Amino acid sequence: MAGWHQISVIEELATAGSGAANAIYFTGRALQNGAVTRRRTAALVLAMLFLGSALSATVSFAAGESGDSVAAALVRLPLVAANIGAFTLILAGAGR
Repeated sequence: MAGWHQISVIEELATAGSGAANAIYFTGRALQNGAVTRRRTAALVLAMLFLGSALSATVSFAAGESGDSVAAALVRLPLVAANIGAFTLILAGAGR
């Protein structure tokens, strides 16, 4: 069971880190000069979404609610994949 707990902790840390990075990026996009209102609004919504996932993962980790089962790890997997995928896309587009 300890192995699944460690996987859950790693998932929470990955979600917290990538979620915070994504929130910072999209906040910057929302505050960018010359951005049209629709893009600003979309960027703010995404920033809040990623901030929420980062805060949720941080609180869960701090409270020791990581879980120690396969189900606990699998439940977080889509959110981890979404956060890391978005972060990867941001980094890939950063050179443009």
